[in-house]
Amino acid sequence: MRLDSGINLNILNTNKFKTVQIIIRFETKIEEEIFAKRALLTCLFERNNKDYPDNKRFEEKLDTLYGAKFSATVEKKGELHCLSLNLKLINGRFVNEPNLVNEGIKFLKSVLFAPNIDENHFNETTFELEKKNLIQFVESSIEDNAYYAKQQLKKTFFKQARHYLSSYGNKELIEREDAVSVYHYYQTMLKEDQVEILVCGEVDDQKIIAAFSKFPFKKGRSTQAFETVDEGKQNIITEKVESKKASQSILNLGYYVPVDIISHDYFALQAFNGLFGGFAHSKLFQNIREKQGLAYYADSSIDIMQHFLFVEAGIEQQNRNLALKLINQQLREIQLGHFSDQELLQTSLLLKNIYQQGLDSQRALIERLYLSLKMPNLLPNDQWLEAFAKVSKEDVIRIARQVELQAVYFLEGTAD
Repeated sequence: MRLDSGINLNILNTNKFKTVQIIIRFETKIEEEIFAKRALLTCLFERNNKDYPDNKRFEEKLDTLYGAKFSATVEKKGELHCLSLNLKLINGRFVNEPNLVNEGIKFLKSVLFAPNIDENHFNETTFELEKKNLIQFVESSIEDNAYYAKQQLKKTFFKQARHYLSSYGNKELIEREDAVSVYHYYQTMLKEDQVEILVCGEVDDQKIIAAFSKFPFKKGRSTQAFETVDEGKQNIITEKVESKKASQSILNLGYYVPVDIISHDYFALQAFNGLFGGFAHSKLFQNIREKQGLAYYADSSIDIMQHFLFVEAGIEQQNRNLALKLINQQLREIQLGHFSDQELLQTSLLLKNIYQQGLDSQRALIERLYLSLKMPNLLPNDQWLEAFAKVSKEDVIRIARQVELQAVYFLEGTAD
């Protein structure tokens, strides 16, 4: 339901779970200069506030909510940057606390509207500590070679920084911020971002509506259109090679896929990915890792919101060209229809199993609800299993022939 312009409350009332999960999500267009600000805000939201002025008292409050779990996160969803406050707590019925959910909502209100602010800036001591911690997190992420290689592939694949940067930006962007700049951005976010409130669990709808209606949101904000990232297909393949001290090398490939999640072709794309590198029976796993023994791992995955198919393989340095040739060969095999009906059936069954497992996940159900709100043409949940079953061999071949290699990144592991 619409609480106000740009502020929506969405309740998925179900007795399927013993917990209640609440998400307050702030949405705005992705722009390079906001990533670090929003990431720093999540760190500050998780640390303390005026009502719970140190981390000890903050955690003690969660303990009084029967061990409720709270986190603040940032992520990119298509062309939107989302900052979310996430609270998961037990259904009060099981602990004889009928107002427990309302107490949890009051806690979220405190986190959001009573941060640790001194006049016109965040508390300097808390801010500098969280800024330092975030920089250390970014630096440690770079030491993860698999993560680093994927980020570098995205930088090679995408041309616009807002598309290839991580949701929290980078060290340089974080270092630019201070307690004043993030405070002023916090005020802007509260005033201008679209807000989606999502609640999943066994709740009293009217009490939830009443509780969130008391939040002092600013009036008259605009709504945000939901769009996927689509820079289009390039006519050339971009390649990049780097050397780094590592025990193995990493070969990453990025492919453009002209398919949207609202299209029926989405299900054929998922089947293609399962056959290509998504599952243990896939061509990448079986032919490159198992039969040829060329890779420590070889798999593929899809980011449908960015029209991006990602292949990664951990290999020995000298096997780069052979591995690249064999990966391209596996794609060609699918394009030519060199896979059996049994392999397609196995893939379809695995996809349906993964989907059904998601129906038992509270967080997955919330995210599906969110997507259905943003994309009204999305196929309803009860039709997904049938859609997977309808994917034919011809559908997979047709989709495979639309997949285009756009970027190659090789992290050359060296002894020095």
